Amino acid sequence: MTKLLFLKLALVAVLGSITASATPLPLDIAYLALGEQGFWQVWITDREGITQRQITHSRFDKSSLSWYPGGQNLLVNGVQGELVKVNVPTGKEQHFSHDLPDFFDAVLSHNGQFIVFSLRTSETTDDNNIWLMNERELHGSAPIAPQRLVSMAGLQHEPRWTPDDEWIYFLSGDGGEHHDIWRLEMASGDREQLTVNNLYHFDVAVSPDNQCVFSGNSTGDYQLWLLKKSGQREQLTFAEGLDAHPSWSPLSDSMVFQSSRGGVANIWHLELSSRNFTQITQHAGGARKPVWYLGKQQGGAR
Repeated sequence: MTKLLFLKLALVAVLGSITASATPLPLDIAYLALGEQGFWQVWITDREGITQRQITHSRFDKSSLSWYPGGQNLLVNGVQGELVKVNVPTGKEQHFSHDLPDFFDAVLSHNGQFIVFSLRTSETTDDNNIWLMNERELHGSAPIAPQRLVSMAGLQHEPRWTPDDEWIYFLSGDGGEHHDIWRLEMASGDREQLTVNNLYHFDVAVSPDNQCVFSGNSTGDYQLWLLKKSGQREQLTFAEGLDAHPSWSPLSDSMVFQSSRGGVANIWHLELSSRNFTQITQHAGGARKPVWYLGKQQGGAR
């Protein structure tokens, strides 16, 4: 190899490295953090936490997030039942009206067609079940006509779609010292209980390759656990405090989650192959409930 050719190849490699490092990471992780007047607002960041940007500024506390197909909009559920479509580039909010009391945990299906949520329909405490509505109903003038998917005693909450929209995972508690994981097959309506009376399970998330992770307190602290198809569990986190609200990456090789390790809850990234943990937000008032946009991996529609 001539000296001139060697120098040309070296220059190409250096320029390629500079170009790659200069390419910004996508802001595809939405989460909640405190904003003006102490309200929980929507923010976005990238997988390394290089950039954070506040999206909403409205005067109500946000509690639940899910992405619309295309990655340009979010469905946001507030703590008082507010339901809003937020455009991520502009921050513009489209508020939907509904007449559903005690409405929470609203999550959009990955194809953007349906919203699943928890709803209390009696005066009894913790008498919630899982319901479904068509997203198009929010844009019409007729009253919303939701469909009850689950009718069980006690509290059914935190419904979560699988990326293919074929299953809904949810939590069920009867008032005792446990909350168990169930799942519902949309095509058949069949239900399956995945955990039985083993303290508390929260924040279920299913990856594009069908791995299930959740937050549980069987060790005393709330840690993240991988629930295998065999029913066995693998502990993923070991830090003191609260590890919760995991959300998978599009390739199922990592996840982001909320952790109070260090004192204040912030968003962390876990690389599964290396078990490397990286804090990606530094909000003094805390950050929580990250949701990673899965792109085309998500139900084949995004």
